[in-house]
Parts: sequence; structure tokens; C-alpha cells
Amino acid sequence: MAFIWNSTNRVTEFNNLFPNGTELTFIQVTEISKASFETLPWVDIVCTPETLSNTSPNGAYGDWVAILPNGTSKEFFFNRKASAGFSSWGSTSDNGTTWNFVTTAPSGFSTERNSRVMDPTVETLYFFHYATKANTTLSASNTKLAGEIGKVISTLWHSQDRGADLQYSLTGTIPKNTDTSKGVVNTLPLISEGAINPGTGAIDAGWNVKRIKHSPLTFSNPTNDSKAMKALVSLVEKNGLYYAQFNGVGLQYQDIPLINIVADQANIPVVSGQLYRFINSGFSDVIVRAVASVTLTNLDYRVESGALLINSSTLESNVLKIYTGPWGDDQTIPIINGEDVKTDLNGNTVKVFCHHSVYPLGIAHND
Repeated sequence: MAFIWNSTNRVTEFNNLFPNGTELTFIQVTEISKASFETLPWVDIVCTPETLSNTSPNGAYGDWVAILPNGTSKEFFFNRKASAGFSSWGSTSDNGTTWNFVTTAPSGFSTERNSRVMDPTVETLYFFHYATKANTTLSASNTKLAGEIGKVISTLWHSQDRGADLQYSLTGTIPKNTDTSKGVVNTLPLISEGAINPGTGAIDAGWNVKRIKHSPLTFSNPTNDSKAMKALVSLVEKNGLYYAQFNGVGLQYQDIPLINIVADQANIPVVSGQLYRFINSGFSDVIVRAVASVTLTNLDYRVESGALLINSSTLESNVLKIYTGPWGDDQTIPIINGEDVKTDLNGNTVKVFCHHSVYPLGIAHND
């Protein structure tokens, strides 16, 4: 060892410190500058399954876009938010014998709709290489709170700096709304804060406890058929560290025509999923949604605490439900572990979730 400490020749000093036979352990420290896991390389494939098999019989790396080209103009939606730009894209129409590669962004790409309108033939295969934001949350268990129950946020905005990346991470849907009057990112005041489990310190998910309920959504009809999401954001403690916890649900808009029916007619047929207003009934001031296809022999109902009850009882109607709006939202926050699905008030299947931020926000304690 002729040199130590990246300095001048110190052979004599070294030999005096470490005689022959001394066992040494060397540790090299390397500084990694500007390391980032914020974006991921992504590949989307546009083609028919037959063309992909003929072009790449041993398989191909990429995420197939489930829209079949046939030579007519179609809008192809990318599988992830192409928020960080395209690195290259290429195509072949002869099963890979010749390729055409381009290193600029494809013309006609819509950043709002995350799509491109094009007319590839059945024989054409496209590879689109682009960068997308990495997920910032992961499925997790409902965990001990570090403080009070948090706030409810909702979003359907297409821009990544207004919740688009968070919505994809939580629900797997890409928001496409471009009209600011429809809502960007909103905070929904709590009507009921629910309860904290005294044993676990987590938000109580028991069936017999008061649910977390918020004020109605302020979204109207979205542009581009955008989906939305809402989430209760709280601070939780796990393994001595603080994380953000997101309890929430995906939201889907559904515009349903309204049918007015005079209440005094007998044997009224209703169709599941349809909206009705029963004029001259005891509940003519509300719109109801049928959840079953039946013939009503009477309209002996009353409205109480936001529900349609069968008169002379405390039972809720199992045929008609009060319509809460085109988003099918019940104004509550589901408390679960991990991920699941539920049916919203309009009959759509939507995702429910409990996620934690990928990285901790700080140190809770070091014991």
C-alpha cells in the first residue's frame, strides 16, 4: 500500500500504523448525485394480437393498448399518463422486416386526453416509448393515526400538478377533465368525523360505528368522460415513521335520463337503473333511482334522513333509492385494508382503497 487518504507517498507512516499481518477492512463510499425514481420508462404497443404474434413470436416488452386497429381513424388511449415526454416511437407493417423509428413526440398527441388519433392498418404495429410518473402510493392496511382524522380531497383534473398522478396511483384511472368550472382539486368539509378505534388507534371500520361523511361533491359533468376520485388524507404512524394515509374511492359519472310519472296511476312499472320523479306523490320533491325492475302497486313511501322509507315502518325501500347525483356518491369514506371494489349508487363498480405514501414523511420516534 503506497498511498493512503488519496494523498502523497506515506509508506513509512502506513507501515508503522499497520505492521505485516494486520487485517484491514476497506469501505468505499460513493456519492450518487441526483438519483431519482420519480419517472419510469414505459412502452405501449398498438396492434392486433395476430400482428404482434407474427412480428414478435417470442414476445415483446410493453403494455398492449386494448383497441384494435383496422385502417379507420380511431382514438388510441395510452395506458399510463405520458407526463414526462416521448423518447421514441416506431412502427412496422411487414412483421418487422423493416422499421421506421422517430425520436420526436408523435404528432396529434393530446396531453389532456392522453391519446392519439391515428388510422393504422391491421398489419401495422406501433411501439411508443415514453416516460411516466412512478406511483407515489402503495396498497396498505388501515393504520394508527398520528393525530386527528384528516381532510377529504377530490379531483378529476388532467394535469399532473393538480392530482392526475395521485389519482392514477390510487385508482388506476387517468383523469381527462379540462374544464376548470367542473372542478380541479376540492376539499370537502366533514359532516361526520367517524370514530377512532380505542384499541388500535386507527380509524374504526366497524359496522356499528358512525361513518365518516362529507359534504356533497361539487363536480358537475366532466369533459372527456373523465373519471374522478376522493380520498381522506390523514397522517399515520408505522414502524416509528410518519406516512400519509389515503382512504377513498374512485368516482364515475353517469348521465341518466329522468322520467316523470303521475303518482295516481295504478301498477307503475319501473326499470332498474332508471331515474323517476313521481308527481303528486308524498315524495315528489326528490328524484329516485330504481334498483330493481318491478311493477309498483303503491307509492306508500316517505323521506326521512336522506332515505326513502316504507310508510308505517322504519324499513328502507329495496326498490327505490333517493338519487344523489350523476357521480353515484354516498358522501361517505369507506374504511378498508388494501384494495377492493364496491357498487356505487348508480350501479357502477368502482375501486375502494387504503394506500400509504411510498416514502415516509418524517420520524415519529427512534425507540
